[in-house]
Amino acid sequence: MVKFSETYKRVVLIQLGLCLIAFVIGGVFIPFDGSFSLAPSFFSYALGIGLGFLFSCLKLYMLEKSLEKSVDMEKKDASSYARLMYMARYFITLVVLGAAAFIKEVSLLGMFLSIILLQPAAIIAGIREKRLKEEA
Repeated sequence: MVKFSETYKRVVLIQLGLCLIAFVIGGVFIPFDGSFSLAPSFFSYALGIGLGFLFSCLKLYMLEKSLEKSVDMEKKDASSYARLMYMARYFITLVVLGAAAFIKEVSLLGMFLSIILLQPAAIIAGIREKRLKEEA
C-alpha cells in the first residue's frame, strides 16, 4: 500500500481547489464554438485540467520518493541523484505537454494550467504548515 505524507495530501488538496477554480473560470471564458485553439471545447479544457492534475500528483509523488531516497545517500551521490530526478521530472513534463499539444481531445491550456498550479499549491501549503507550527 502506498503511504502519502501529510504535506503531500495538503498540497494535493490545495491544488485540487486551485484546479476547480481554474475549471470554473475556464467555463466562463472559453467559447463553446471551438474558436479558441488552445481549448477547442469546454470538454477538452476540463479533460486537460483533470489529466494535468493527475500528472501533477504523480510528479509530486515522484519528488517525495526521490527526496526520501536521497536522504539515505552520501552527499555527492544524493546531489547527483537529485539532479537526475529533477531532469527526469521535467523531461516527462515536456513529453506530457507535447502529447497534449497533439492530442485533439485534450486541451493544452488546461494541462498547462493544472501543471503550473502545482507551484502555488506548494507555496500555499508551506505557508499553512508554517502557521500551524507557530500556533502549536
